[in-house]
Parts: sequence; C-alpha cells; structure tokens
Amino acid sequence: MEANKDKKLDDLIRKSVKEIGLESPSADFTKTLLSKIDVSTQIDTATAYKPLISKAGWVVLTLILVALSGFALYGNLDSNLAWLEKMNMGALPELQLMDALPNLAVSNIFFYGFLIFGIFAFIQLLFFKQRLDRQYA
Repeated sequence: MEANKDKKLDDLIRKSVKEIGLESPSADFTKTLLSKIDVSTQIDTATAYKPLISKAGWVVLTLILVALSGFALYGNLDSNLAWLEKMNMGALPELQLMDALPNLAVSNIFFYGFLIFGIFAFIQLLFFKQRLDRQYA
C-alpha cells in the first residue's frame, strides 16, 4: 500500500510540473549573479592581516638580543656588583659559566644529530611558508 501511495504522489508531482512548466532565468541572470559575487569577494579591511609584532619590533628585539649576547661574551663582568648582595645573589658571579664553556665536551653523535635536526627544521619551515603563501595568495 505504501508503494501505491508513493506512486500516486509521484504521478501528481509529475502532472503538476507539466502544467506549471519550468521557469527560465532572466537574460541578465549571469551578470547579476557575478556582480553580487564580485561585491562579496572584496577584502574587508576589518579582517586584513596585521602581524602581532611589526618588522620594526622584530628589529628592535634582535638588536637587544645581539647586544646582550655581545655584552655577555665580551663585556666587562668584573664591575662592581654590590647591588647583587642586596638581592642575596652574591653567589652569581662565582658560578663562572663563561669559563666552563670552552671545556664543554659534546659527543659527535649529539653534534651531528643536532645539526641534522636544525637542517630538517629549516626545510620544514620553508615548506610551511610556501604552503601558507599559496593559501593566502
């Protein structure tokens, strides 16, 4: 009985479609549709990409890092550090970390592993950058 009911409904729909006929779009339908699409694809200024840290900020951070590294390696660390004693950090100059660095022994396996890891990380970053560039282009 269910199949008979579906067949009657199908016949009714076919008859109604034949009586009403198919509607055809207007002559300028494509032009109207494309004009609406063009308006919607314009870049909204509210969603434009703006980096969290600007290029000038990265330059400043890099200069600070280079200056601190240069001072740590070549600076005069034998200056008066009386303020450290007030902070109870008087043992900090006694650590002599800079004197221990030349005696640091690194195995060949660690060195080559670290080198290969760095190379692969660099290659992976290049691939990710290219993928993101293609995605946002």
